[in-house]
Amino acid sequence: MKKLFFITLVFISFHIKAQETFFPQVLVELYSSEGCENCPAADDFMKEILHIADTFNQPVYVIDFHVDIWNRSGWVDPFSDSLYSKRQFNEAMSVGQKSIFTPMAFVNGQGGIPGAAKKEVGSYINVLMRKSRTYNLTTNAQVLQGKNSLTIDYKIVGKTDSVEIHFALVKKLISSKVTAGDNKGKTLIHHNVVRMFKSEVVTSKVGHFELPLPDPNIDLSEYALVAYLQHQNGGNVYAVDELLFK
Repeated sequence: MKKLFFITLVFISFHIKAQETFFPQVLVELYSSEGCENCPAADDFMKEILHIADTFNQPVYVIDFHVDIWNRSGWVDPFSDSLYSKRQFNEAMSVGQKSIFTPMAFVNGQGGIPGAAKKEVGSYINVLMRKSRTYNLTTNAQVLQGKNSLTIDYKIVGKTDSVEIHFALVKKLISSKVTAGDNKGKTLIHHNVVRMFKSEVVTSKVGHFELPLPDPNIDLSEYALVAYLQHQNGGNVYAVDELLFK
């Protein structure tokens, strides 16, 4: 099974000759919760995707939104946010998915499928890694001294009509012992957990954005900034850029 799984997830890229096209990229958005019995399996799967992408130097990215739908009986997932639950609902509606659940994954804004479904998620990744892009996104960021925020400059290639840019500050690795719910007593390992998320409608191919930091004492070496372009009403993700901090 491991061999078959590996074959499913070998990310295929190819040379794009046209002047205004770019190599494929894939973004996996996972919606999960520490209160969800099936989410640890999705956590493990996201780790595998990241490992394969790193091993083969492929532009496949993962971000993990923790939703609040499992917060109950006084227990709260410490990484959850109701805004992420709303985002999950809107993304599901954009692809015609009438129900939401965890773990749930969108691949370049498509799918709305179980986040631990290796065959289905892997199939989306492989199909999308054969498709060139007509958009490109480049970013750079600096800490804004005295304001506990990042100042981000970005540049876009491609049409900007009905396009949003999203900025996700993610913590690359989190170990968390769960104190209640279906995973009570377990120590869970999460990858690329969204700790700050902001968006704006694109009005220019060159832009500037200020992103608040979640903690004034934050160690940015433990984080990454994932920026991506998406249709304003949800759906297709057009381009992704990732910044790592030293």
